Amino acid sequence: MASTTLDWETRQALALFAADLRRVFGNRLLSICAYGLQHHPDGDTRTIVLVDRLTFDDLAACVPLARKWDGLGLAVPLLLEEHEFIRTLDVFPLEYGDIIAHHVVIAGSDPRRLANAAATPELRAGSMPCHGVETLRRIPCTAYQPPDSLQPESAPFSPC
Repeated sequence: MASTTLDWETRQALALFAADLRRVFGNRLLSICAYGLQHHPDGDTRTIVLVDRLTFDDLAACVPLARKWDGLGLAVPLLLEEHEFIRTLDVFPLEYGDIIAHHVVIAGSDPRRLANAAATPELRAGSMPCHGVETLRRIPCTAYQPPDSLQPESAPFSPC
């Protein structure tokens, strides 16, 4: 998505948003991107913000700014530590994939570089644990049990 898809008003709102986040996070602010513009053309502009470290004090500092951002037509941002974004790429593949495919960088680096780095075998097999789909596949089939009225009398239910 090219930055030309952002109208002047949205660009101004995002510039104010970025300035607010720079005051809150300082040099810990790594990336601000707008996304989902093609899905929500008449709704609030969605953003993802990646930081080096996220604290309770940071979140508390953002609370009074949220009303201002709402008035500018911006949704509450998705705030993540960079390592958490990388660690959960396989947990939210559709959501993050859409963000990576359809975003506009407002400030900082492009999160696409993180997704590309996370896809390298060295990173995935190294110190970063992979928790997503493989963990879900290990959940026992007995975790779900239908209501008794749906279960056959003669045999136990097993969805697997």
